Amino acid sequence: MQIISPKKYTGFTLIELSLYVVIMGICVLAISSFLNLINNAKIKNRLIAEVEQQGDQISSIIRQNILASSGINIPLPGSTSATLSLSFLDINRNPTVFSTDATGNITMKIGTGQIINLNNNYVRAENLIFSNFSQINTPGNINSQYNLKMNGAETRGEYLYSQQFNLTTSRR
Repeated sequence: MQIISPKKYTGFTLIELSLYVVIMGICVLAISSFLNLINNAKIKNRLIAEVEQQGDQISSIIRQNILASSGINIPLPGSTSATLSLSFLDINRNPTVFSTDATGNITMKIGTGQIINLNNNYVRAENLIFSNFSQINTPGNINSQYNLKMNGAETRGEYLYSQQFNLTTSRR
């Protein structure tokens, strides 16, 4: 009598194969979620750096012009304004005016020259206020406040970032 032995199959069963596919799918999902998280953090860090760099640059330009000016036209002592007008001894620089335009750019106009945007198109300025804390017949003490935020923050969540800048400068 012959004993028939069962054939040995050397492959994967359908259950083993589907289990491996599920495990690989979970691994791919976890890796892609981690990479997406890293990418969003990278975007957030870049926009924070952009806003801070733009704010520091604008504050530096305003400060340099206040220090070099010969007088403050607007705002008057003890008042606030959305515009800062500085007078200079050089007629070509008189007046130098800082303000915001309708698109959220902080602008500077030197004398009769063209308007210069101090921030780029990626950053928008809001609530620009200049306060003149100086007393009459004193050199002048100006405080400027403004918020900078990224354009497109309303459409993409990772772009939600805003920072307030506050600068106080006394004329020499």
